[in-house]
Amino acid sequence: MDAANLYAVMTILASVMHVPLALLKEGALIQPTLQAMIYGGYGKELFLQTALPGIFYYQYNEVAFLCLDNVTPMHHQASGHHHPSVAVFGTTMAVQGALGSFIAMGGVLLYSLA
Repeated sequence: MDAANLYAVMTILASVMHVPLALLKEGALIQPTLQAMIYGGYGKELFLQTALPGIFYYQYNEVAFLCLDNVTPMHHQASGHHHPSVAVFGTTMAVQGALGSFIAMGGVLLYSLA
């Protein structure tokens, strides 16, 4: 099974597990809400703001899975793509987060040296 198929299977399984729960919780409200939006002239806007972002998000994640299939798990995990936000945007980091980042980057250093 390649990366694209893996993501498709994960998405299908997640849908099978969550759609019944969503219908159980919100099912009675779906039809009246859709009718009110269509009657109010928001049918096309509803489609554009729900279906298209869903399609694009799925494609984005599938491409991410395809990219991750080409690198080792260690390289992806330790790429450090979250850490520059601290320096660039000045976001604060809790002591536990800083310690975790330090341990992760130290592990990457040791792994690279080995």
